[in-house]
Amino acid sequence: MDKSPGMTPYERHIFMCTSEYCDTQGNASALYRQLPRLLGDLGKYNNPCRVKRGRTPCLGVCMGGPLLVVYPDGIWYHHVTEKVLARIVQEHLRENRPVREYFFHSLDPRYATQFQRDMMGVPEPQMPPEEQVLEENTSPPSVQHTPTQSTLATFDPSRPPVLGVYHLTDMTPAQYDRVNKELVNSGHKLPKGLRFHAAGAQGTGYLIVAVWETEEQLRAFADILDPILVANGVMPVTPSAYPIYNDVYIWTHND
Repeated sequence: MDKSPGMTPYERHIFMCTSEYCDTQGNASALYRQLPRLLGDLGKYNNPCRVKRGRTPCLGVCMGGPLLVVYPDGIWYHHVTEKVLARIVQEHLRENRPVREYFFHSLDPRYATQFQRDMMGVPEPQMPPEEQVLEENTSPPSVQHTPTQSTLATFDPSRPPVLGVYHLTDMTPAQYDRVNKELVNSGHKLPKGLRFHAAGAQGTGYLIVAVWETEEQLRAFADILDPILVANGVMPVTPSAYPIYNDVYIWTHND
């Protein structure tokens, strides 16, 4: 049996998506190259608080790039710039203060976003006094949104529908057609809660977007879809879910 590799101690791991799909300007690769300089002593092998770094061609979100995630915190940042990256290193990695105005998801319940708390049905946690001061000084002003009425449907602004995004990177047209046919044959052509579906070819796979009445219905559909994907040689993925601010369907008819 081959000898297993070793690993020096480390505290956190940064992953940056370098795909140009969600970062059309191609800035992520340049930002990633700045990490060794910004991390400094945090990147040294003999530092028990070391921060490892890695890059990936896809984090499965596919919008709002450049994207960066810090583990084990599980805090996801969007629209990362040089300035934001420097703040993440200084405030989050060195001072243990996540940069709230730029993250959209967290595995740490102390920093769960409002959308996550709504989905879990839990109240906002009470922060220590020093973090309350930070929140008051750094949070953007609250804005009251009034959703625009859709041409075909309206929704309760307190419980908006969700946009589900699937990035199936290795799905051929033949596989897509077979999966769709099996869904139809099994009586799931129009699953409960689905309001819209569209699939666009991207490289060797498909980007699929769907509008669901609730995130619970989006997640429940995975129990139906995932076995069919596996049976057709496609690796299932966990879709990203986003609360919808507005949905307008425009239909054209050719006589």
